[in-house]
Amino acid sequence: MFQIKTLKVVAVFLAVFSVTGTGIQSASASPYNYPYSVTYASGGGTGSMDAQIGSVGCDGEDIACEITLAPLNFVNEGKVFNGWLDEANNYYLPGQTLTLDANLNLVLTAQWAGTCHLNDASCEIGDVGPGGGRIFLTPSSSGNTTGQYFEAVSDIAGRYYWCTGGMDVIASAMGTAIGTGRGNTAAISDHGCPAGNGTDVVSSFSSNGYQDWFIPSRDEVRAMSDSQTLIGMYQYDYILSSSYFPDNNFASWHFSGNYEVDLGTDYGFMLVPVRSFSLEPHLQPIPDPIQIDTATSLSIEAGTVGSMETITGNFSRDVQAIYVGGVKLKSGDWVQSPTSISFKLPEHADGLVKIQIFNGAAPLLPQFNFSYTGGKGQQIATGRPVKCVRATRSYIPKSNGCMTGYTPIYGNN
Repeated sequence: MFQIKTLKVVAVFLAVFSVTGTGIQSASASPYNYPYSVTYASGGGTGSMDAQIGSVGCDGEDIACEITLAPLNFVNEGKVFNGWLDEANNYYLPGQTLTLDANLNLVLTAQWAGTCHLNDASCEIGDVGPGGGRIFLTPSSSGNTTGQYFEAVSDIAGRYYWCTGGMDVIASAMGTAIGTGRGNTAAISDHGCPAGNGTDVVSSFSSNGYQDWFIPSRDEVRAMSDSQTLIGMYQYDYILSSSYFPDNNFASWHFSGNYEVDLGTDYGFMLVPVRSFSLEPHLQPIPDPIQIDTATSLSIEAGTVGSMETITGNFSRDVQAIYVGGVKLKSGDWVQSPTSISFKLPEHADGLVKIQIFNGAAPLLPQFNFSYTGGKGQQIATGRPVKCVRATRSYIPKSNGCMTGYTPIYGNN
């Protein structure tokens, strides 16, 4: 994904030793010696990392003039590590081997990315998006009038063509602005290109379950390049765009140089899938009210259909539903007071069932076991839950089992 900064050595050294906080390592004498210092800054994280200070020796031939960067020892809660940057915006990774060419004095600062969820109120450039890519455009970004966020994943390994085979003019794929990449990609795909071209590859691409990826337009690629240090796409070369021009050329963008290059459609370049999306903050879960009520006991633990049952406890909230063995009582079938809830037992086959009260608070009130006796009632179907319920929500499941946080209501419990 990255072209990493490499420092090449011309000098050769006298001796080798390194100091990493608490220890010194030495090696046999070498003809040449050169000092180095690497200091690590957390970039807003916590923890500590010792500086690497010492000198490295080599003979210019058999003994390499190299040092290895230390493993990451910083953490940043809720953030994803995004590599190191030096003061010149060169990019490095933990454990990377550097070949020196001069006195080395590096200050490396950790780069971090947040995580963007669909129910967030807002997200920032550099955050990891829902599709696992990095957000490079927000609704407030210059030139973005779509009202959407855009995320890009790492390039797909290999080189890919816009299209090949002497294409005719594709007028509907000439969009260059932000927001036109998706339409360009669809137009190219509909026009027909040989298998294995960029549109063919991106149409089958999937990440984090999302399959709505497309080849970015020229200005979408340019926005990626402008934010490359924030989104972790350092020193890419030519990136394929979906913007087509009538002279059988397409626009590509050179990341390192940050300039446009228009080339023929049979040139192959790096492919970076992108997708756009909108946030839906209304999906933010609303916390259930805290449970302060109690349900302590049943008046009878066994009985027949039609028997009166009373649950004692403290009930300050109105009861919203009562289930007896999967049978939901109708509204008005129970009488509630501050210290009790009374109702007639509904029809049910003999056997052990569960009684559950829902009052819209969490955690849920406890369930009670009750035994039907007397041979009356009809058997309630078993297997898949008839409903999955939590304090203020419920749904009918399409498979056996309920989502985390929901209580299954079975026909026979």
